[in-house]
Amino acid sequence: MRPANVLSKGRDKDRSISCGFTDDRHSFSPTALTSATISVSALKYRTRCGQGGSGRWNLVCTGSCLELIACEDGCTDIRKLERIMTARGNPCHLHQPEIHASTGFVFICPGRYEEKECRPCSGQTGQGLKDGLAYLHRLRPDWFPSVDRYDYLITNAWNRVEYKAKTGRSMPTSVEVAVRRNVERLYSEISRLDRVIACGEQAHLAVHLCTEFLGYSGVVAYTSHTSRQALGCPNAAAYEGTIQRWAEGIIGQFEAAPNRMGAS
Repeated sequence: MRPANVLSKGRDKDRSISCGFTDDRHSFSPTALTSATISVSALKYRTRCGQGGSGRWNLVCTGSCLELIACEDGCTDIRKLERIMTARGNPCHLHQPEIHASTGFVFICPGRYEEKECRPCSGQTGQGLKDGLAYLHRLRPDWFPSVDRYDYLITNAWNRVEYKAKTGRSMPTSVEVAVRRNVERLYSEISRLDRVIACGEQAHLAVHLCTEFLGYSGVVAYTSHTSRQALGCPNAAAYEGTIQRWAEGIIGQFEAAPNRMGAS
């Protein structure tokens, strides 16, 4: 991996720079990268700026495209860079781990925090899943080998961002979720999974339709969403017990399921 010629470099960390990355597989045009999928190796590449400073290249999500920007403070957090590595056709409703996962989670739809982070299951929802995975890993490490939620596939029953300040609502209708094109989209994302955890009523509906009409053959657990509100707004004293019961309910459903793919 090598940087293309640096044509200019702004001192403002939010300004775009006119450069590109070139490797054996891709040639990235300057500034707007509207169709290319950025490889992780590109994210890990670091270089010095044309003026000899310590600035490193960063990536930022700008809606439907990516732009290369100058990061003056030299962010080296690869996880953070991966979070904002979103290209057209790979929006914030879906996270696919680098290594194929056999288990995945389906939530309802991305919201304000997911839009900001350019990845699903952020904010309170993400914290709830993180806490729940600690119990899931403890109970069945064979099914849940990692406590990091981004080591699993995470997607949503509805792939559009919804929150009141943007769309006037916080979730889609059941009718919208049940549209064939939307269900086929979800099926294409979960079809290779052995186990799916559907979190929230619209997620239950979408995954059920994938199972009944499109032939999804994995094992499904139906549970509540992991937002505080969906969990019943437990106080600090009750929270751990609520999360533990959430995890135990999932394991119980998997263990009670017929001997289908991945349920051993």
